[in-house]
Amino acid sequence: MWLRMLLKVVRRFEFPRKYGLYDRLFGESLARLGIVDIETGAHLTWKLDLRNSPSRWIVYGLYDANFLMWAKRFVPKDGIIVDSGANIGQMAMYLGQMNPVGRLFAFEPGSHQADWLAGQLEKNRRHLPSVELHRLGLGNKEEQLFLQNHGSEDTHGGQSQIRPLRGEPVQMVRLDRFLNERGIRHVDLWKLDVEDHEIPAMEGAMEFLESHRIRAIYAELHGDNGLAIREFLQRLGYRILTFSSWGRDPGPENIVGFHDNGLFVPSDS
Repeated sequence: MWLRMLLKVVRRFEFPRKYGLYDRLFGESLARLGIVDIETGAHLTWKLDLRNSPSRWIVYGLYDANFLMWAKRFVPKDGIIVDSGANIGQMAMYLGQMNPVGRLFAFEPGSHQADWLAGQLEKNRRHLPSVELHRLGLGNKEEQLFLQNHGSEDTHGGQSQIRPLRGEPVQMVRLDRFLNERGIRHVDLWKLDVEDHEIPAMEGAMEFLESHRIRAIYAELHGDNGLAIREFLQRLGYRILTFSSWGRDPGPENIVGFHDNGLFVPSDS
């Protein structure tokens, strides 16, 4: 009880290196709680596995502070958000509150992850009216593929990857067709984190990407796949911005090397 009361106070403050400091102070005690319903930095009660350090970050405050502080200013309250690789809702719990009269399409093909997310959305429906869960994966064609979990038990599918053979059968859709069928003409923000399946996902959104009707893309950029994402979007007229300083708006990339995440916007914006 004392730990939860203390965390309620300290999560109000955001500052550089906060999560490393808090995890040294509270991480071991939280990890012993295991899977539990707990108040989060999104001011919602969510079921989390606290053996997993990113889940503990949600308890400490904003899951990805620089990005979420920017998104709160950028996304209109009636905005359109695509959250692909929604997992158990680590981003949806924050982004869904930013566009209460818009729409957030949360794509999660894994049954375990989607069931987990569905339960939390039902519990928090009053606070997340715009979030729609779709048990689908994004790709470059309508087809059935397979999802393989490569992570540890406490990641709950967070490192699952799409594969052509073996695993949990999942249905893939093209994002441009999905949006057109619902009369969506533009996307304000696409959070793209689908564990090395980003290129096929973007190939399935070419109608919107080529016309720059996706106004911002926040993608995980790791290793060779991250380089391929950068080159793909730059060919389509997007420029990369990075959060090089804590608490500041993203600026042009000025550091040589790979980044964990990058924000892409049309070059003429």
